[in-house]
Amino acid sequence: MRMGPGSLYGAIKRLLESGLVVEGAPPRSAEEDPRRTSYYKITSAGRRAAADAARELADLVAVAVGHGLLPAAVGR
Repeated sequence: MRMGPGSLYGAIKRLLESGLVVEGAPPRSAEEDPRRTSYYKITSAGRRAAADAARELADLVAVAVGHGLLPAAVGR
């Protein structure tokens, strides 16, 4: 799967607008980097949303394992 710049920047914009990430300061190692680089930090709300999404995916994997669509080792 390839993601174009419009998809990436659109997704970042939506994450910012929903409060799931905030713009962050660059790490010390990147302070002198001449490239235009933006840094983002996940918020508490973003961490909760990511955990919720991970639980949903884990539930889907468990169903797939239960139906024999994936090997049991994947669900561990």
